[in-house]
Amino acid sequence: TENIEENAKRKMENKKLDIIVANDVTLSGAGFHSEQNAVHIITSDGRVIGVPLMHKDRVSDRVLDAIVKQRRGK
Repeated sequence: TENIEENAKRKMENKKLDIIVANDVTLSGAGFHSEQNAVHIITSDGRVIGVPLMHKDRVSDRVLDAIVKQRRGK
């Protein structure tokens, strides 16, 4: 729960991933026992896309959009 972006970037590099999504469970009303979430989408080309607290259906749309953009860029 600390240094969310830094830890996600390190994990992405160690696992040789193209993209990683880090849940920000520090926010009230976000996480596993909620219908809402906030995430950081981090791509291997250095982009960080902050997704604010919103319904998980909308978060998943943002994640899929980021994956499509990442795949098109290759």
